[in-house]
Amino acid sequence: MDVMQSAFIKGTGLPAIADGNGGNPIGVAPLTENWHPKGYRQPAGRVYGLKGVEVVTNAQVHRIILDGNVATGAELVDGRRFTAEREVIVCCGAIRTPQVLLLSGIGPAEELARHGIKQLVDSPDVGLNFHDQIAMCQFFKIKNPDNLGLVAGSPLWNDPSYLLGVPADIVIVDTAPLKELKAAMIADGEPNVTDSHPHLQTNRGHLELLPIYAPTEAPLTNLNIPFDGTCITVGQLNLLPTSRGSVTLASPDPSADPVIDPNYFATEADKVVVRHAMRPTMRSFETPEGQTIIEGEITPEGAAALTSKSSDAELDARIRKTASTWFHPGGSAAMGKVVDADLRVIGVERLRVCDVSVLPCPIGAHYQVASYALAEQAADIISKN
Repeated sequence: MDVMQSAFIKGTGLPAIADGNGGNPIGVAPLTENWHPKGYRQPAGRVYGLKGVEVVTNAQVHRIILDGNVATGAELVDGRRFTAEREVIVCCGAIRTPQVLLLSGIGPAEELARHGIKQLVDSPDVGLNFHDQIAMCQFFKIKNPDNLGLVAGSPLWNDPSYLLGVPADIVIVDTAPLKELKAAMIADGEPNVTDSHPHLQTNRGHLELLPIYAPTEAPLTNLNIPFDGTCITVGQLNLLPTSRGSVTLASPDPSADPVIDPNYFATEADKVVVRHAMRPTMRSFETPEGQTIIEGEITPEGAAALTSKSSDAELDARIRKTASTWFHPGGSAAMGKVVDADLRVIGVERLRVCDVSVLPCPIGAHYQVASYALAEQAADIISKN
């Protein structure tokens, strides 16, 4: 950790901070995770408990049942129906929630008509405003893997504590260069771009770097990298993307996956952020400390290794070729458009949405804690009503 931390402090120009969750995340911090002491993730149902809750498994929802504009229950794919005593609450996530709403006749008329679904409630923004934190991953071959045992897959990677959580120990959060970002936002047509714009503040965490002691994201980038202790990954995450995509229906069949168009990397602002994530990564491995860790970059077939001096065009080409999701989608049933401030679906009585699909804009963090906070706030709202 000490050598890796030193490399990234020098390469990014950021300070070491003791707690990345202490109110200002900008810097190089120890990675903290929410894992059970035995080394597995803690699902919400285990953390909060399900006493008094009946969970029906293997039960995919087809649609919300509406009586006029009042939600009365839910119908499953197998035809079973469940009637709500008070309200129906949809918690299917940023991809399935808009699909369920659309299948229920809640959505834009044109999209519903295209699939022969009768529009029951006009809600033109269902499925729009989809945002996802695009991740660019670079892979590096390490020096002396047989002697150092620095990476998962090595026979020397044998301390039981290494298997508890993600094989990483530091996380780096940084602000994109504000002058470049401002110009990009203006080019994107963003209104009212002044120095006081929320996206242009010096404490805004636009990006995250996560050095991982394993080729963890290689399958998502179609790189054939063996899990043998010779390769590390640096995930480069755009925490606050301004690109917006959509979730639409592929078919009126509820078992068919919806069509997801994330529209990654569509804005000049996002390009500035992801480039700025890549260059400090490479500068970090160009330091004397970084050079003791890595031998070189593992590249896609036919691609040249990148450096901190690579052009914007070279970085953009690599991003388009290998960037992927970090599985933090949201926004497809956005507050203010699809739901109101109390999470009620606009135009429908007794129907709420409680998941990250209601987030109108991205959050500069991973979404687990935000999801828990949203759920706790929803519980307070519902109990008071």
